[in-house]
Amino acid sequence: GVLAREREWRDLPEQIAEAERRAQGDQEAVGAGERALSEWRIQVANLETEIKRLADARRGRAAEHDAAERARDRARQTVEWRESLVANLAREVAIVQAKLVELSAEADRLEEENQTASAAAREAERAASALATDERVRALAEARAAVAALERQRTSQLTVVTTLQTAHQRLSEEITAKETRGAQFLTMQEGERAALAEAHARAQIIATQTEQLESAIAPAEAELTLIAETQSSLDVQLAQERGQLRHKESVLSQAQFAHQRIQDQMAHLRRDIERDLGLVELEQDALQADQPPLPLEELVQALPPVTTLPEGIEGEIRRLRGQLQRLGAVNPEATKEFAAEKGRYDFLQAQMADLERADASLRAVVAELDQVMQREFRRTFQAIASIFPERFKALFGGGSARLELTEPHDVVNTGIDITARPPGKRAQSLALLSGGARALTAAALIFSILEISPTPFCVLDEVDAMLDEANVRRFRDMLQRLAQHTQFIIITHNRGTIEAANTIYGVSMGPDSTSQVISLRLQSPEHEATDGEIVEGAYSAAGSA
Repeated sequence: GVLAREREWRDLPEQIAEAERRAQGDQEAVGAGERALSEWRIQVANLETEIKRLADARRGRAAEHDAAERARDRARQTVEWRESLVANLAREVAIVQAKLVELSAEADRLEEENQTASAAAREAERAASALATDERVRALAEARAAVAALERQRTSQLTVVTTLQTAHQRLSEEITAKETRGAQFLTMQEGERAALAEAHARAQIIATQTEQLESAIAPAEAELTLIAETQSSLDVQLAQERGQLRHKESVLSQAQFAHQRIQDQMAHLRRDIERDLGLVELEQDALQADQPPLPLEELVQALPPVTTLPEGIEGEIRRLRGQLQRLGAVNPEATKEFAAEKGRYDFLQAQMADLERADASLRAVVAELDQVMQREFRRTFQAIASIFPERFKALFGGGSARLELTEPHDVVNTGIDITARPPGKRAQSLALLSGGARALTAAALIFSILEISPTPFCVLDEVDAMLDEANVRRFRDMLQRLAQHTQFIIITHNRGTIEAANTIYGVSMGPDSTSQVISLRLQSPEHEATDGEIVEGAYSAAGSA
């Protein structure tokens, strides 16, 4: 009850103070352990720093040793590469010299041929001067032709000699350049060998320094291991003390939470009293930090202290609070709000009545439309079903067919079955017919619909693709008869259907192997179709429409 909570609230500060004293002692013990641990950690950090310094020095020496090894390897590879270059240059010089000898021999041979040709030309001129006039003219012409041929040969040979001389000069320059590069490579090779020897010596020195550093690191690592073990034991002790501290902090937190909960309950009780009784003056306690209300005397009522509560007082309080909540707040504008809501309610009722009347009217219209649609559907279906067998016989040249409703008593949701019997076959449904028979049956149904309800035009796409010549002829005759009232636009490749067309549009290949769109009207200009005509569209890659 309230008195028990009051006693707990008064005893709670002493318990909190005791818990805080114990927590303070534990915190001092933990602080001493942490200070000792900090000293050990400082020593560990110093040793780790020294070990790190030595390790860095060792890694630096190792890196220098590796760098020296890599430099030695690079120098060795460079020496080998330069030696291979010198050998390649020597082989190239030998090849160029051999080619130069061949070019010199070829130039000498061409020079001898040129001299021989010049001597032959002079001999021919002397022989021509010794002949008679006619013979001299003819011999002169032949000699001139021979001289011209020899001159052309000489010019060609001079061109070849010039080219060979140019190549000889270029090869001589290449030989000189490569000999210079070979000498440079030899000089650089000597330098690389000296650098290789120096790198090897440095690697030996670095290896010795590395061994010295490793011997200095070993004692420091042993001391670090001992300190680490000591630190581990201190960590275990510190963990135990921290566990005790956490437990006591938990106890303290629970006590503080209980204190706060009791304070919240007391504040909640005060708010309930003020809400129920208005401005009142409660009994103040030294431990309470609440500010007392102002002494307004007539407005503030002082409540007497209560030591015991009557039996059933809490139930009575709950009952009275429930009644007060059900009453709610006093609203002086309730009359105006009721009038506004009443007006809106009346308006919505009027709108609802209009909507209900509109709904009833629409339902009556829909019912009437359903009756009209069912009546018109039955009439149209009966008319189409009566002429469909005739159109079927006309297209097939015999046989029989009929249309049936799947649900005669439910015209709105019914379907239509087509049963056909082509000539020489048994009656079966449309799905079991062949492709051509299905196409012809569908054409019969379309023609029946057009006779009952004609349309301005009708488009048929490859309807006759699967028909033979006899069926195409009957199909064409039916089109010509129906074209008196409906214009047919047919896309087809069938020659028999195209013959019945008045106008043809198609694509043909011209002489330049390109597609050309053509149109052809198959009736005289003065003839005009009064009721309908057949327009064909045929597509051909070979040129025939």
